[in-house]
Amino acid sequence: VSLIRSPYSWRVATNGLPESAMQSPAVPPDQYQEARWLSILPVMLRPDASTMLIIGLGGGNTLSAVPHTVDRIDLIELESEVVEANRRVGAERRGGNPLEDPRLQLRLGDARGSMILADTAYDAIVSQPSHPWTSGASHLYTREFFEMAESRLAPDGVFVQWMGLSFVDDDLLRGLVATLDEVFENVLVFRPKGGGAIIFAASNEPFSVRESVMESSNLIPREMTEIGVYAPEDVFASLVLGPDAATQFSSGAQPISDDWNRLAWIKQGEESPRDVKALLIEALREFEPFREDDPEMDVDLLARRLLTGRQMPRFNALSESLDGSNRERVLGWEQLSYGRKKTAKKHFEQALEEDPDSVRATIGLELSAPGSVNLDNLPPREALFVRAWRLMSDRDWEALSEVDAELASWPRGSLFYPEVQRMRITWRMDDGTPARAEEALQLIDPLIIFGGTLSDLLLRAEASAAAGRVDYAWATLERFAQRLSAGGRQPVLIRRALALSRLLPDREGSSGIRFALERYARSTS
Repeated sequence: VSLIRSPYSWRVATNGLPESAMQSPAVPPDQYQEARWLSILPVMLRPDASTMLIIGLGGGNTLSAVPHTVDRIDLIELESEVVEANRRVGAERRGGNPLEDPRLQLRLGDARGSMILADTAYDAIVSQPSHPWTSGASHLYTREFFEMAESRLAPDGVFVQWMGLSFVDDDLLRGLVATLDEVFENVLVFRPKGGGAIIFAASNEPFSVRESVMESSNLIPREMTEIGVYAPEDVFASLVLGPDAATQFSSGAQPISDDWNRLAWIKQGEESPRDVKALLIEALREFEPFREDDPEMDVDLLARRLLTGRQMPRFNALSESLDGSNRERVLGWEQLSYGRKKTAKKHFEQALEEDPDSVRATIGLELSAPGSVNLDNLPPREALFVRAWRLMSDRDWEALSEVDAELASWPRGSLFYPEVQRMRITWRMDDGTPARAEEALQLIDPLIIFGGTLSDLLLRAEASAAAGRVDYAWATLERFAQRLSAGGRQPVLIRRALALSRLLPDREGSSGIRFALERYARSTS
């Protein structure tokens, strides 16, 4: 029922975790964030939405994340056992039992049958059936169902659909996009944080993503930060296809219908080829949504979001579309993300040759070569950043702690926010006390929501251990090992993680995590 991969993670995730921990995918995996995207995205795209229909209860995470600006939530669930399972664990989860939401009207039954009887014009419909080959879900991906959903939407309403990437190949994805594009005037395709699912958004009215995200930032700031959205660039980083690109991408594909439902032919347990994500990324690459010029686009912020999400084909498409100082800065951020400071330094120096007044290139040069810039040439806030960076480089923890209050006012989600957080974390970890480790743990979680590096995950595990939160430490090491299985191999970090796993008291399931780390350590030795 849950959207959590392993029994261990689910147990930890529902065992009284504070809000900050439940906001972080360091404990629940990416599916938790994807579920929350499903209910928050419609409001990001249509800030005035007040009525929402959700098809499928699942683990309840989509329901629990419906923004407070929505006045009415109707939910249709086919299986009574799913409802009962949610009721049993509901009181243990963050925020309590979502089934007790006073806005909720729950209906048991088939979605299409229930929708035939509905007389409400919804501002948003969210469909999240799980495996498309099952009899209760396969008919929720067809043209006939999408037409039914369209008929139950308000004139500017938005339909949102989830699809796991492991269930489709290139042909099936093109068919799904073609089907939606046939029914709706405008189709967007998102892949949140480069994860394992695609989310479709469709409407008969145009989308103004930048404007609607900015408006939503004022209406539902807490909900948006819970999924790591602080600026339109956070949404653009997850946008795979815009309306025109969706039409081009699906051109010539055969729509999926009730009498020719290719998704229903997938055998239970049979997934697409292992390289399906790479295959789809390559197929979508020529339709990159930010190829067109956007005068308001913050290319530095977008580039760093794509790098954090390890979306290299999309990053390359962005960098190739730029020139001059913009291109050099973006390439500098790329080299810094790989730890190649000498090469990054050359790019930032070239950027300053192109634009001597570029504050961001100046900061990039300092990050590449500490001590190389003149603080007098920087605005006050950026000068504070550089002073703090030099204090961290000199390991002057006492002086760094003295400017912590000023650093705490740094805008969340801004370009150098991750570096500011890491500076604030570092001196607390050096302090070594459980109280400071607890503070560090709270500061790390927003970084994890951004996507987080392997180093951030390991830092979270170490902070959890220092704070005496052994379960947190094991859950984060589990997440660390999952990231390693996706191809992230850094021997130094793996050895640190393994050393920590050998120091932690055992918990149920911890031996498997330690064994996985030992295997990765052997493979990189």
